[in-house]
Amino acid sequence: IASFAVKLNKNDELEDYFPITGRRQIKDGYNALVFTVEEQAKGDFYNGYTYLDTLNPQATTEYIRQTHERYRASCGDMFGREIIGIFTDEPHRGCIFGGFGLANKNADELIPYTPGLFEAFKRRFKYELLPRLPEIYYFREGADFSKISYDYTEILQEMFIDNFAKPYYDWCKKNKLIVTGHILHEDTLSSQASVSGSVQRYYEYMDYPGVDILTEGNKNFWVIKQVYSVAKQLKKPFVLSELYGCTGWQMSFESHKTVGDWQASLGVNLRCHHLSWYTMQGEAKRDFPGSIFHQSAWYERYKYVEDYFARIGYILSLGEPVTDTLVINPIESVWGKIRKGCFTALYSNAVDITEIEKDYFSLFKELSDNGIDFDYADEELLSRYYKIKDGRLYVGACGYSTVVVSGLVTIRKSTLDILAKFIESGGRAVIKDPPRYVNGDAAEIDFKAYKRVETFGEIVDACRESSMVKQNKFEDVITHIRECDGDYFAVLVNTNRIKEISAAEITFCIPGGSAYFAEELDLRSGETKGCRFESGDKGVTIKTHFAKGGERAFRLTRDRVKPFYASPAVRRIVVPDALKYELSEDNVLVLDIAGCLVDGRDIGTDEILKIDRKVREIAGLPFRGGEMVQPWYREKHFEQKSPQPGCELVLKYVFDIESVPDRLCLCLETPGLFGIDLNGSEVRKEIIGNYIDNSIYRILLPHSALKPGLNELTLSCRYHEGAGLEAVYLTGQFGVRLGSGAAAPKIIGLPPVLDARPLCEQGLPFYGGVIRFFTGIKTGNVSLRFPRIRGAYYEADFGGGSTKIAAFPPYETKFQSIKGELTFVLCLTRRNTFGPLHLAEAHQFAYGPGSFLTEGKDFTLSHNLIDEGMDVPEILCRV
Repeated sequence: IASFAVKLNKNDELEDYFPITGRRQIKDGYNALVFTVEEQAKGDFYNGYTYLDTLNPQATTEYIRQTHERYRASCGDMFGREIIGIFTDEPHRGCIFGGFGLANKNADELIPYTPGLFEAFKRRFKYELLPRLPEIYYFREGADFSKISYDYTEILQEMFIDNFAKPYYDWCKKNKLIVTGHILHEDTLSSQASVSGSVQRYYEYMDYPGVDILTEGNKNFWVIKQVYSVAKQLKKPFVLSELYGCTGWQMSFESHKTVGDWQASLGVNLRCHHLSWYTMQGEAKRDFPGSIFHQSAWYERYKYVEDYFARIGYILSLGEPVTDTLVINPIESVWGKIRKGCFTALYSNAVDITEIEKDYFSLFKELSDNGIDFDYADEELLSRYYKIKDGRLYVGACGYSTVVVSGLVTIRKSTLDILAKFIESGGRAVIKDPPRYVNGDAAEIDFKAYKRVETFGEIVDACRESSMVKQNKFEDVITHIRECDGDYFAVLVNTNRIKEISAAEITFCIPGGSAYFAEELDLRSGETKGCRFESGDKGVTIKTHFAKGGERAFRLTRDRVKPFYASPAVRRIVVPDALKYELSEDNVLVLDIAGCLVDGRDIGTDEILKIDRKVREIAGLPFRGGEMVQPWYREKHFEQKSPQPGCELVLKYVFDIESVPDRLCLCLETPGLFGIDLNGSEVRKEIIGNYIDNSIYRILLPHSALKPGLNELTLSCRYHEGAGLEAVYLTGQFGVRLGSGAAAPKIIGLPPVLDARPLCEQGLPFYGGVIRFFTGIKTGNVSLRFPRIRGAYYEADFGGGSTKIAAFPPYETKFQSIKGELTFVLCLTRRNTFGPLHLAEAHQFAYGPGSFLTEGKDFTLSHNLIDEGMDVPEILCRV
């Protein structure tokens, strides 16, 4: 569509370029730069096709016709009643460079295109894009910003909104449906610029705007701040988070709290859990686990976690948030920094973009650590929703007395005009590192009326003058304050799971503060209790502390409150180091290392998922995995057209027996696929139940076929494309001793007691159920405190139907009188049952299908299990 002769200097900057037309020759020192339109490569992730062209209104119309209209035809009479809305997952407008989501060979050189792009660009900016295309790929010599990239990204943003977001939203409104979900990758300014532009602008067209927070260690707090800002400004009642994806089976209740805490304190009040499985069959069990459903032994007690978040959600729905500071979002400054090679996937490769990101993150942290709540303003939304009244700048429903401009390279003229009026009306604008461009053009800008600062600390000082909270800097503590009918509610969360804050003093500057009292709201129990506070003309000062990952919630009120009581005197009860116990379910031996024959040829011994890939490679079948064609789609569209011949397969599992257990069951998926043989005896495939999931069937192995020493379990089948090889499980009342590598595991007797060593050293390496421990203590008014939790949670049973869960730091129960024997349970996770079991480093940042198929130094044939087990509690008895 266009060809240019370009001359680049040693820094890959454009010294010169001109279009190649007719027979015009390329001069010495120049190269040809040729632009073509390339279709997205088809891929299994899209079931053999491509992503939607979300910049094209005709494509959106056809997409809605094929999906939403079909739902309407089938169940439209339920819209607005039983079916109240639709969740949309990760819409985007295509990746600028970076290559994210593209299978094309030159993916990192591609930028989004749609028919009508050039016409739309000219209508919007009054100049032609086509002759300027090289300036999206390269800066001009000596430049550090591209007006062309800036405008190009803006037109993509507008087309994405006008041609996808709006018609999608309008269709849902017409059909009485709520729009919720989240768009693709909000995590950083770079990821936004690369795939969607500005996420804040998209939120305007969602009733319940949302985000996606992946992994347990994600600390991208600003993601929530962006969406909550728009929700507040445009009066949207709910902010959704799809959370807990990629976190893995080892997630404890504490981990669920920690991931949810900071999101709730920043405004998330609609929790969209990732995920609950209908089935674990096949590749599904590796689909970004674990399952928040019956497959997890802790699921029946998950109400404890949800009640906690229900209480936060209730408090943070009262009245209105107390927020006085507005920060201009610098996302558009990244747009003008875009050029070839600036992104890898969704992350910045360019120092200048990384600096903008760093400024953005640092400003958030400085304000947050100092208790200063604030909102972000997208400049385009600001231009349409602003008003100025009584010295405050309003964006929609929210008013601010202080506006911060920091980290911007370019600023909109509309923003400058609005801030000029705001300052003239008595408002305050604080500026650090003033922008040098206006609407992407270099400009001299007069910032004399602004408060100029050099450091983030000075920004904090300026914002603190009008902030309600006065405190020392508490790193990693997030503060949320609301005013409701003259009362104030404060929720504070320590996001640091390693460091506690022993002596915190926080002053809430309330007019007429001397008339106020303070009480604490216990989010874990729902109780109200007294707290240490002082009231005075400056406000209410509360003295408190934060456990690791701990939280505090307070109500400041003119009503009389409960007095504060110190902790009671206690004595310690000595508990034995090893305790008797009982299991809630049979112990399990995971068999996932097998020898394999394909069409009679021995292909060796390996982990079962690696064998599955070897067999598929031999048979010419596509691999299973996280981006495979979905099985229902393959069966419907592919297999009937060209079925693959498959191959004959034999799997041989070897295990040792020290003493033959009374009862041994084999648990496996798709038992109808396999012939089963134990030590030369055919096994009848009589199903006697399920193991953990409805896709894993339990078969009783013939006791007569078992023997002391080595035993061989053989599975044989005709392997085909619809098949898949998975681990199998032996269950019963036995212990397990593991060998190393491919050495056969040994079935042994269960130990009589358990101590604080890892369970994998005590005969329960793969166990993932509940263990009840017996203390022998039968009298007293006691509380239990655990040093740590190596599992999901503890629950103390005081007898008489009275139990207390200890799941969050400092892992203690409230005092309770014992009626019977004091016992406690440790609920484990399913990590050591379902894996991944062969990671060289057991703990990973994220878990998904790829975590179960590592190679080279990342893989170990031995079972690498995480440490789960019991720690003896400290038992305190009231004196």
